[in-house]
Amino acid sequence: MLFSLIFCLLLLPSAGFAAEGDLWRLLKGDLALAETADRGEAKTAQEPAASEGRSPGASDRLAEGATERWRLHRVAPGETLYGIARVYGFSVAQLRELNSLKTGLLQPGQSLRLPLSGDPVVYEARRDTDSGKAKQALPSRGAVLSSLVSPLEGTVTSPYGPRRGAFHHGIDIAADKGETIRAAQRGRVVFTGWKAVYGRTVIIEHSFGVATLYAHSSKILVNEGDAVERGQPVAQVGATGVATGPHLHFEVRLDSRAVNPAAYLRGASADV
Repeated sequence: MLFSLIFCLLLLPSAGFAAEGDLWRLLKGDLALAETADRGEAKTAQEPAASEGRSPGASDRLAEGATERWRLHRVAPGETLYGIARVYGFSVAQLRELNSLKTGLLQPGQSLRLPLSGDPVVYEARRDTDSGKAKQALPSRGAVLSSLVSPLEGTVTSPYGPRRGAFHHGIDIAADKGETIRAAQRGRVVFTGWKAVYGRTVIIEHSFGVATLYAHSSKILVNEGDAVERGQPVAQVGATGVATGPHLHFEVRLDSRAVNPAAYLRGASADV
């Protein structure tokens, strides 16, 4: 456009203009119009980005101004990011981004921020055959572990950990022969029978990869496939297998790996 204007000016008679002064004023005005047009185009190009919320710091201001739209979840021992995401209906990637997590590893007691748009998910509903009311399943691994009850009243005579050159994968609770051993948590019986070293054994599978084992029993009171409730009798104390006296060998397993039951049973370091 600028070159067209110059060409037209060269064709005009010199009487109509004061030579260089008028020519400069025309050129200056044309340049100003061009700059205005450029700014208008740039503004138009930026508007979609602003309307889509992509301006720098927009997400930070939203988070700062909407704290009431978040809930906090305190991580319980044994909980995983995958399990928490599954419970609340989010993806692992969403929770990692929302909480600026570089890895998926969590620490007990750590707080995670969760949008209120998600609702806790209950994966199972079991019906109480006596009352006819539906029972909600525990929502997470942490909830399963934190609500374990002691399977037997007695004194812990051997803790979890190294023992006489080997490793003791559970705790031993001493009690009289015939005392009732109870399920530490609701679940389904997946094994009953004899195991080398363990003697008569019951294994109960719970939700989220948690299982409990009860060994050295004198008598087993449940069958494989039985659904049991927390506190329900499952066996009686004995000294079967490799045992120096009547006691319960109790294990907690996460994804088939034994962990310290004392971490989940209050007072398990002495009396339970």
